[in-house]
Amino acid sequence: MKNSANTYGSIPRFLHWVNALLIILVWFSSNIDDDSILFYWGHMMLGIATLVFTLAQIIWFFVDKKLDPLPDLPKWRKIAIHWNHILIMLIAFLVAASGIFLWQTDQFEDFHELLSTGLVLLFLMHVAGTFLYQFTKGKTLARMGIKFLDKK
Repeated sequence: MKNSANTYGSIPRFLHWVNALLIILVWFSSNIDDDSILFYWGHMMLGIATLVFTLAQIIWFFVDKKLDPLPDLPKWRKIAIHWNHILIMLIAFLVAASGIFLWQTDQFEDFHELLSTGLVLLFLMHVAGTFLYQFTKGKTLARMGIKFLDKK
C-alpha cells in the first residue's frame, strides 16, 4: 500500500491514475461546445471529484515516504521533476477551488482559465518527461505500476 524505495504503493498509484483521468475528463468537458446543463453539471462534478482526489494526493504526499530519485539524471532535472509534481498538485487544487468560487460567485473566471491552462501545460510536461525517460533509460512507468513498457 505504501511506497518502497523504488516503487509507488497501491494507494498513491490509485490516486495518481484516477486524478490523471479526472483532469483529462474535466479539461475535455470544458471544451465541449454545448451549453446544456448536463455538460455544465458534469464539468462541475468532475471538478469536485478532482478536488477531492487532489486533496487526498496532497495528504498522501506528506504521509508516505519519497521514492529514490531516478538514476542518471542531472540535479536540475531532479529538481524540475520534484517541482512539477508539487505544482501539478497545487494548481489542480487551485483550479478546482477557483471553479467552486466561480460557480458560487461568477467571479474568478479568468483566474480559473489561466490556472487551467497552466495545469494542462504542467501535465503535458509531466507526461513528456515520463516518456522521454521511459524510452531512453526505462523503468519510469514501472514505478507507477505499468511494467509492460519497461526497457529491458
